[in-house]
Amino acid sequence: MQENDKQKKRKLAIGAIVAILIFLGILFYFTSTQIGNSLKKSVQNTKVHNNSVVYQPPNLTVFNTSQIINRSPDRIYVHYPYLIVVVPEDYKKITTVYSLTEKKEVASYNDIVLDYFNGDFLYNWHGIETYYKGKDLGLRCQAGFIKSDTEILCITSKTVDSTETKLISINPKTLEKKDIYSSQNILTYVSYINNTLYVSEINTQAGKTYLTIGKSIITTPYISDIVYPMKNSIYTASYRTMGVSPTFYEIVQGKGGLQLKLAGSGKIIYYQQ
Repeated sequence: MQENDKQKKRKLAIGAIVAILIFLGILFYFTSTQIGNSLKKSVQNTKVHNNSVVYQPPNLTVFNTSQIINRSPDRIYVHYPYLIVVVPEDYKKITTVYSLTEKKEVASYNDIVLDYFNGDFLYNWHGIETYYKGKDLGLRCQAGFIKSDTEILCITSKTVDSTETKLISINPKTLEKKDIYSSQNILTYVSYINNTLYVSEINTQAGKTYLTIGKSIITTPYISDIVYPMKNSIYTASYRTMGVSPTFYEIVQGKGGLQLKLAGSGKIIYYQQ
């Protein structure tokens, strides 16, 4: 009898252990499922829901992020596929670079960057001289564009301490310099898109602004602060002129040649899918 009682107790104990193991298995399954679903939701929440870059002062919205951008001295550049945002008063991260195709931040630099392309910065070291890939170019560019590894476009003073400017080409490897373009106007911005040179100019005496496009020159309502591609068109935008609403225009071919077609006022769209 005692032996039978022991066997019964042993069977009951084994049964209880099996029941507990089954219960724990079920509990683990449901807990894992809930955690998995939570992780999936978390991943989904990190996806880009906004596929545009819009500046509506004072807010610059870059996909899922937004920041305050002053119309001066802050700057916004586009060297497709990169968006370059320069905020000099942000001493921790003056320049932030976003990839328009990857829709995320890809680089930053604690100095005033003039241009960025494929991991390389063109920047003014502490506002003094211009560097590319950490190499001193031997002068200060007021604006610049990385055309290639062997050619940097640079707007600089015609002479030391002169307010007159000119566009030059610099080979960063040899430091050889060549004059590219100059006029009676002050040059303020340069870009090179689809084998076409764009230069923004201002005549301070006449109070007029111009945009040189290749061999053509057109009068603009305000100074062109940026030229950039979006979809299959080229746009220019004015956002730094105080007292004037930020405006952007599409550059189109008209009967009389190149002209500006108003695309929007009050905000500037830099990228949109």
